[in-house]
Amino acid sequence: MSSSVIHLLSTPIERLALALLYALSIATLWLAPMMSARERKQRTHMLQWVLALLFLTSVVDLLMRTAALADVNLAHAWGFIPRVLSHSDYGYYWQWRLATLALILITTAWISQKGWSRLPSTIIFCAALTTTFLLSATSHAGDDGLWSMINIINWTHLVSTSLWGGTVILYALLILPALCQGEHVDERIVVALRLSTLATLALALVLLTGAYNSWHQLGALENLWSSDYGRALLLKLALVFIMMMIGAINRFRWVPALVESVKKEGNHWQASMNHFLLVLRIDSMIFIAISIAAVLLGMESPPAHQ
Repeated sequence: MSSSVIHLLSTPIERLALALLYALSIATLWLAPMMSARERKQRTHMLQWVLALLFLTSVVDLLMRTAALADVNLAHAWGFIPRVLSHSDYGYYWQWRLATLALILITTAWISQKGWSRLPSTIIFCAALTTTFLLSATSHAGDDGLWSMINIINWTHLVSTSLWGGTVILYALLILPALCQGEHVDERIVVALRLSTLATLALALVLLTGAYNSWHQLGALENLWSSDYGRALLLKLALVFIMMMIGAINRFRWVPALVESVKKEGNHWQASMNHFLLVLRIDSMIFIAISIAAVLLGMESPPAHQ
């Protein structure tokens, strides 16, 4: 299997795992802190899988970057890993990334024993911020330095994208299905409104930071349609626009419908909740497509860097 294919497979998995890491922590801190025993167990199992995927993709990324730096194939890259770790900026950042994952591992063990609470959730959220910053530093955005404006903007973009997509996926997979089976109808309204609020704020950051990133990397407007990087960017922008429209439908159509239906007697809320959940599941699939488009974008050299 070629390096490009491995990269195309591993990086979206890494982005998805990181997005769920943000979602699991922010859900406990604010979005949906009330959990049944069954849902607490499901969230813990998801956290364990997310951590395993992050460890796996970190090793894959190290191997691929080592092969590129040493100009060898993947089979011969293992022997060069110690030198890359000790003699390159990438190796330095990767060691910090591994230390951050070790902290998440310890926190995951804590949650498995003691359950979810604010302190471990805060630790996981801060660890996710650190991991994202290190990932940004080893991308094109880090070419100008760790604390450069473009790296900080790109980090903010990755964080807001992860919060936006991760919470949508977590709601679609665990939170809303669990609420549909529960007895607290009013809680469904609170959770839906909080998700809508977070998605709106995260989307605003995604658009602002994405616009800055695009202009900085393109260099000139004509590169948007005349370069491979620009065409990959157009694909990503089209998917973001679709996800944004779906989010607007949820915010202005199904969330108000859910609030209104809960005020009525009977199970009128069920139809609105089912529509809300269906739209979130479609949104989740589009977010995965956006992650793949972002990988394709990262594989192209930005016109401004050429």
